[in-house]
Formats: sequence, C-alpha cells, structure tokens
Amino acid sequence: TPQKDQVVFLVDASASMFQPNLQNQVPFFMVINATINFLKDKILASESDNIAVVLYNTQNTQNHMEFSQIVVLQELSPPDAPRIKQLQELLDRKDYQHGHGSALLVEALWLCHDLLTHNTSSSSRRILLFTDEDQPNQDKPHDMQRALTRARDLGEQDITLEVFPFNRLNHNFDFRLFYAQAVILDEDEAAQEVTGAEKLEELMSIMHKREFKKRRLGTLDFVLSPYMKIAVNYYCMLRETKKPTPVKLHSESNKKLKTTTSWICEETGKQLWDHEVGHHYEMGGHKIVFTKEEVSRIKSFDSPGIKLMGFKAREKLKDYMNTRSSYFIYPEDSRIRGSAQVMHALIEEMKQLNKIAIARVIPRQGTLVRFSALLPSEDLKGFKLVFLPFADDIRNPETLKGPTEAPEPTQEMVKSASEMMENIRLKEFDISNYYNPEIQHFYANLEALALEAPNPPPVPDALEPDEEGLQTKEHHIQNFFTQAELGSLKRPAASKSTSKMVKGEFGQGNYSESELKKMKVAELKELCVEKGLNKTGRKDQLIERILTS
Repeated sequence: TPQKDQVVFLVDASASMFQPNLQNQVPFFMVINATINFLKDKILASESDNIAVVLYNTQNTQNHMEFSQIVVLQELSPPDAPRIKQLQELLDRKDYQHGHGSALLVEALWLCHDLLTHNTSSSSRRILLFTDEDQPNQDKPHDMQRALTRARDLGEQDITLEVFPFNRLNHNFDFRLFYAQAVILDEDEAAQEVTGAEKLEELMSIMHKREFKKRRLGTLDFVLSPYMKIAVNYYCMLRETKKPTPVKLHSESNKKLKTTTSWICEETGKQLWDHEVGHHYEMGGHKIVFTKEEVSRIKSFDSPGIKLMGFKAREKLKDYMNTRSSYFIYPEDSRIRGSAQVMHALIEEMKQLNKIAIARVIPRQGTLVRFSALLPSEDLKGFKLVFLPFADDIRNPETLKGPTEAPEPTQEMVKSASEMMENIRLKEFDISNYYNPEIQHFYANLEALALEAPNPPPVPDALEPDEEGLQTKEHHIQNFFTQAELGSLKRPAASKSTSKMVKGEFGQGNYSESELKKMKVAELKELCVEKGLNKTGRKDQLIERILTS
C-alpha cells in the first residue's frame, strides 16, 4: 500500500479576503478555485492521498475541538467527486455562509496538527496557509507568540507549514513581519522575495512549484577519490508524460484485482515454486544454468553511486552524444557535511578551465552502469549529468546518395523562400506553451467520468496551425511554390551516364544503383549467382560487384 500524502488547506476567511484586488480577483475564491484544481489532480494521480479544507476567521464554529470561529469545511479524507462538486458550487454561486470573525492562529494550527496526527504512516504532512494578514493577532501579543511557537513545533514533528500570501488593495504582504520566523524557507528562497499573489495563474504556478520542486529521484555518493566522497541528490530534468496504466477491476464487485504469476512445468504440469525455477544462458552449444541469486549478482555491477574518472575539454562533449534525458545533481550537506563547499570549488575551477568531468554512474541497486559527462551549471549550483553512449551503442549508417545531385536553386527561389520563412516565423516561441493534446484529451475525459459530468470540457489543440494567420501570408507561400515550379522546369535533363545500370535475367532485367540498394541481401546474392559472381560479402560489396561486372 502506498504511503499517503496528507494536506490541510487552511484558508483565511476574514472580510479582507473577500475584497477584490488590483486585478479585480477575490483572493478567497482564488483559493477555492486552486483547491478544486488540486483535488482534480489528486483524484487522477494520487487517489490514496488525504486532503482537508479548514476555514478560520469565520463567524461560525464547526470543528471537533470546538475552537472559536474555525470551520472544518471538509474533513481529512481522499478526494472524490462530491467534495469537488461542493467546492465548485461554492465557487459558482459565491454562496459563502460562514460569516467573518477573528480566530486565533495558534488554535487554527493546533486543529490542523490534530487532523494530521491521526495517521502517522503518511510520507508527508503539510499545512497550506492562505492569508492576506502578515501580522496575525497583532492586538494579542501573547497569542501571537503562541502561534509562532506552535508553527516552530510543527517542523519538529515533520509537519511542513507553507504560506501563500495575498496583497490587499492598499497594503502589500510583508513576509518578514511574522512568517519569516515561523516558516523554514529553502536555501534558494529569501523572506523579501516572498510576495503576494495577484492572479489565479500566479497562485497555481506557486503551488505547482512547491508541489514538485523537491521531488528528487534519490541520493548518491559522489566518489572523487578512494579517500574522498560527497553526497548529492539527483533530479530528472525532462520526463515524457504518459497515460497511466489502467487498473483491472472485478466485473461484479468493482474491486481491484491482484495479478500473480505461476510457473508450470511443461512436462508434468506441476506448479513450480521460486526455488525450483532456474535460468540458463547458452554458450558454446551448452546451457549454463544459474540460480536466481546468481543472476542477480551477475547483473549487480557495483553499489549505487557516481565515480569520477577524469576530466576532458568542454568542446569534446557533442550534442549528439546525449542519449537520453539528463539528470541534475545537487549537493546534499545534511548527509555529508561540506558537500556543497567541495562541489562549488570543483565547479568554479572546471568553469574557469572550460572542462567537463567524465564519470561512471549507477543510479540504483540492480540498474545498469552508465557512462556520463558532468557539465557545470550556469548558476554554479550543481552539475548537469549527460548520459553518454558506449562504443557498443554507436552506429555508422552508410550515406545514401541519389542518382543525381540536386541542381543549384535560382536567386528568385532563394529570395521567395526567405520571404516566406520571415513572414510565417513563430515569434516568442516557447515549448512550455505547447501541451500534448492527446494527453490533455485523455485526462479531460477521465476527469468528466470521475466527476460524473455530462460532457468532457473542450481541449484546445495548440499544435493546430493558425489558419487565419496563414491566409494573410498566403501570397508569400504561393510565390515560393511558383518559383519552385519555374525552377524545376528549367532544370537540364539528367544524363544517362549519371546512373549506373546493370542488366540481368533476375526480375525486370535493368537495375540502377539506387534500385540495387533497395533490394534485400538474398536477392542480391541470387543476382550474383545468375551473373556467375561470388555471392559472399556485405551488401555494399555485392552491389559494387554487380555494377562492375
């Protein structure tokens, strides 16, 4: 069973959160909208997670600890369609019925702590606090200090408190007044850089960054020498998004089915246990039998980690050498103290000397050993780990040439092509603006089924050409094709001597060099036999032998 991620949305429901900001958006309903999107993501990707929604600074009181002016709108439980519908109705109708008041932040945090401590097996526990008050309960210094102490205690109990601030019309949220002392910021964040959100898109972007920025793939030892190593975390910089694997259910009870594998002896029909199943590899005409443990030891090349092999000049790393998505490695000081300082010194010197490091990488136990280059990042904070091909992986396909060389284009053709490209050029092109329409369409339909919606929402296809825009540039495109047609009419006829021909009884009789290249090796060998030629050798040797006969 996967460990659960528990999240409590703690939302400030004071009157100021219902006042439109400079962008004419209401902060409270921005939060409700963001919560709906969060629940939709969880219901599709992490259905075992638990989410709660708590409102404080309300007029009503509705919670199991009977703290004044705090309402538990939704208890801590997995996301489902009714909970999303409840929030959607609140958003659509603007039907808020709990009034406004002044609750104690320390009691709100205490309530969230109590909700999260019912399940101690969760992998992470978080409180997401949404507010526009940068000095909560400032008229009650004692309660303000209690809230500060409670916020610090949460961190000691592995509960993360994250603050999402909002600006008011006449006041910008100042994170340093209170929350800088209550919330532990990352190394790359500073209190003065934490600003209030003005738009829903900004709020969603901030939530998305905090949701995924710490998702490391693992931690490895980076061995610099037999007597020195540092600790690093590694992250995947690019990963293809795929549709999730469908789960098989029982047709009657709708419960999940468990897949089991059984091995049956071909001769006796008896079911075999794991210790009775072996493996073999053929070598020299013999079957070499191995046990499961022996196969595992053979595949285990070494313990996981990164080992430095040496350094090379930066220009030795070519673009075509990148065989797969690269990793980013970052020092982990909490595991080996001084890792960040050592890596920073190494990166600075490599940057100055224009060098890259060559290393051997084994990401996890049982995975294959990989050959890689470590490229210093521009901000000098880590390395980009580029996976390199082994000599066994490199292929050198033969260069294919047509029977004739392409003629030189005319100046009119070049000029018309230049005008066409300049006029239909994509300005401010950014790949992050183009989502996979197939994936988006799949999730839109899945979401409609989960929420029992009558019809899935329309999914815009960003890969569709701009037909209206292309029509305004049609004369440039038409001019290019006109010049291309005129240029092809002016080309001289190909000389018969430009293409070698061979005559034989196989097939139709006459074959050019390009036609021979399209044949299979077996056909070429049959043609060699008909012509009385030696039929041994590679394909290019057979073709050359036929053409010169």
